[in-house]
Amino acid sequence: MKKSNDQKFSNSSELFQALFNNLTDALFIVDQTGKIIDANKPACALSGFEKADLLCKPVKLIIPNYREVKQKLAKSGEPLRATSELCTKKGDKIAVEVSCAPFSQGGDKFSIITAEDISERKIAETLRDIGTTLTASLDLGEVFDLLLVQLSRLIPYDGGNVMVPEGNIVRIARSRGYRALGENHSELVKTFQFEIDKTQNIRQIIETLKPLVVPDTQKSREWINTETSRNYKSWIGAPVVIDGKVNAIFSLDKVEADYFTESHASLLSVFSNQAALAIKNARLFSAETRRIQELDGLQATLSGISSELDLNALLEEIVERAIELLNATVGELGLYEPDIMKLRILVSKNFGQAYVGKLIDLGNGVMGMVAKTKEPLNIDNYLDFPEHLPEYESLGPRAGLAVPMMAGDELLGVLSVCDVQSDRKFDNDDIRLLNTFAQQATIAIQNARLFKDAKRRAEEAETLRRAGAAVTKTLNQNEAIKLILEQLAFVVPYDSASVLLFMQGKLKIVGGHGFKNIEPVLGMEFPLTRDNPGAVVYLDKKPLIINDIQARYPVFNQIPNSDEAVESWLGVPLIIQDRTIGILSLDAHQKFKFSQDHARLVTAFADQVSIALENARLYTDMVRSANQFETLYRLSQVISANIHSEEIYPAIHQAVSELMTTEFFSISLLDEEAKMIRDVYMMDRGIPQPLTSRSMDTGLFSQVLMDGKSRIYNTFDKSTMAETGAVMIGEIDEEEISQSILVVPLKIGPKKIGVLSAQSYQPYTYTESDLEMFELLAANVAIAIENAQLFSEVQNLAITDPLTKLFNRRKFYELAVQEFERSRRYNRPLCVIMMDLDHFKNVNDSYGHLVGDQVLEGLANLCKNSLRTIDILARYGGEEFVILLPETVAEEAMATAERLRQDAEAAPIHSNAGEISLTISLGVVTLDETCKNLEELLDRSDQALYVSKRTGRNRVSLWTPKFKPPPPGHSHT
Repeated sequence: MKKSNDQKFSNSSELFQALFNNLTDALFIVDQTGKIIDANKPACALSGFEKADLLCKPVKLIIPNYREVKQKLAKSGEPLRATSELCTKKGDKIAVEVSCAPFSQGGDKFSIITAEDISERKIAETLRDIGTTLTASLDLGEVFDLLLVQLSRLIPYDGGNVMVPEGNIVRIARSRGYRALGENHSELVKTFQFEIDKTQNIRQIIETLKPLVVPDTQKSREWINTETSRNYKSWIGAPVVIDGKVNAIFSLDKVEADYFTESHASLLSVFSNQAALAIKNARLFSAETRRIQELDGLQATLSGISSELDLNALLEEIVERAIELLNATVGELGLYEPDIMKLRILVSKNFGQAYVGKLIDLGNGVMGMVAKTKEPLNIDNYLDFPEHLPEYESLGPRAGLAVPMMAGDELLGVLSVCDVQSDRKFDNDDIRLLNTFAQQATIAIQNARLFKDAKRRAEEAETLRRAGAAVTKTLNQNEAIKLILEQLAFVVPYDSASVLLFMQGKLKIVGGHGFKNIEPVLGMEFPLTRDNPGAVVYLDKKPLIINDIQARYPVFNQIPNSDEAVESWLGVPLIIQDRTIGILSLDAHQKFKFSQDHARLVTAFADQVSIALENARLYTDMVRSANQFETLYRLSQVISANIHSEEIYPAIHQAVSELMTTEFFSISLLDEEAKMIRDVYMMDRGIPQPLTSRSMDTGLFSQVLMDGKSRIYNTFDKSTMAETGAVMIGEIDEEEISQSILVVPLKIGPKKIGVLSAQSYQPYTYTESDLEMFELLAANVAIAIENAQLFSEVQNLAITDPLTKLFNRRKFYELAVQEFERSRRYNRPLCVIMMDLDHFKNVNDSYGHLVGDQVLEGLANLCKNSLRTIDILARYGGEEFVILLPETVAEEAMATAERLRQDAEAAPIHSNAGEISLTISLGVVTLDETCKNLEELLDRSDQALYVSKRTGRNRVSLWTPKFKPPPPGHSHT
């Protein structure tokens, strides 16, 4: 049949062939069995097959619904056009419009099938439909899901993702497909995160803003393998660019390699552009909706908490509002307690168990970490947070967000919320919202705390109330002074004004207003002498008006670099709780500028000024104190960790230096037995000083030890030295006497063990706060020193015989092993003397064990005085002693043993029973190559001692190989 058909069509006219091959549409001639017997050039180009490959191929493999079209034709009797798909050689499916026309020739029936490529029209229609579909939703999550669904209409894929860049990370926001990964494929894919700078394909898309095709991921050396890599080989990705920035990335995977082409990339790029508008609209809608909700929520929330002045009710309301505002499930609030440097949980909502009252250390848990860093903390899963608290694990995985509640630079507390929904993640908008709410909540808490004080202030005069309100808004001294002087201008006109505080024995300008250049003015100091009007105001605690300053005070300090001289001056004292802290002074370039009425107004205003400055000072001291307490805790841990005196003393010095100015530092300990105070550590400006001792009833340190009370001096001269009886070190030079001195006792309960002293050569260096901090540190230091002493005593007891104070057998063996190994290794001489008191049992039987102990002590002292420092002497057991002599040959060892024997024989031992004369027997051995170990060496010395005993006692024997071991159970007597 094929040959006859080919023959018939080969006889077709040249015109027919020309038309057949030059039509733009694809033409297939099919016989009545449905096989292709001819195809024109467009058909080959569209399908991707060579003509020879198409011939005799069933047309249904190229156009799957061919039979349906033919059946419809048979029913209608007219040519029919129908939409279909044409399968290409690569496996792609191209949208085509198909018509089928039958004809006959030579009695055979044929069909001409026309296929018109309508893929671009279909794409356009699909994109139009997609655009319509996408505009139906403004929820960002729904938009991502719709995009993946609609994208499958354009580009076939087996797995698709929408990736979202977040900093240097891209995470998968939505996923579709991936059936090869199993039922949990969606959750698995969502866990993937990629670092942009380490992921070549993602980085290229973001940098170029263009789509990218990876034909075969298995062959790409830069491809990062994941769970999907084993099953999906071909990959394509394209950016979604909004306002010049990549907001999302479409990522598509196909099982077979080399599937995606540049035409797919073009389609995906067009789709991405259309998706950008949908995403942008959704984000704008989401942001605007969220913003409206936030504003509504904040308005309702702030309204709810601002009117509440009962602190406990306010705290409960704050947590409830925070949970509602963040759409969270649980929440907590803790307030910071500076005195213990911990957070105390005061409100805990929906946790399932009571955490109220719990104390949290700084740095522990989410809230503790926020309290430590004073920065918001956002975590995706509490259980993955390294510092999480075990008692909070019961809720399981959850997202958490905590923010600090700050009053200026001061930590007031921490507010936190959590959400147990598995897919919940707090974002930057959530952080901003909770931060804003926390700021307002902080103000509300402060208002509640200061309600009574504010009520009292409300009764003051209108001008002073406004000024006071402005001043009390800040706890920063510089800002407080700025507000003070600005408000003061509304009360009393002036040309310039200064705030001077009493510091280190002088009045010092710490702030000013109205000066042409404030820098030369700040820091100016004035002594408390009556030729200075400021000193007069400070000392007399009364206002002072001078309307002709040049006449009254010729030496008045004029303003540096000022074009005009000060002619009038007004000063009032700044007093807080009957304590003068400084003065407030006003300058005018005109004479007689100030009146008594001005003085009255400024005096009334000065009360508010004093409070503001004192608050600022207290706040600064509190912050400093908090920092000191933190340092104190840390340093106390360091000190406590040391158990050796030589390590503790420098650590104590370092700790004090970190807490306060320390030019001279000393540690002195009490020797109760000797009734002496002994210096154990002393440094003067970084240079170690000679250590001295003094009677415990002499000097300043003695007074501190006697009454157990600390001392603080901010000036110190020879008269003070005489009053206190202080003992000076070195030559007494007035200029070299410490001016500021702290001395605190070291106490453990009622027991006083010594003193610490920190000193400075500058006056007014230390405050009561420094003294308090020094005392707290001293409490830790006393314990650490006591522990070190106990450790030293315990160590000594572990290696010493308590009666003779010689090394015990265990310590002797430890040292002897080292010497034995050294002698063997370097072939150096080594000898051992084993020694025993003759007839010692008779002493115990006759005089008792107390006298026996005195005899043993006497022999130990005799031996210690007769041996070298390198010799190792120990009590071996009972009345037996052993001596190890390094670098000693047999002749020298024998001489030493003989000298000991003679000394013992010649020198009676003093005891409660009178003088007792005894002799000793000694056995000497020297190390040779036949001795295998220390035990054998000691055994040989014992054999030699046994020989001395058995041959008459009171003699020395040198071991020889002929000596035999003593019989079992023998004793030396």
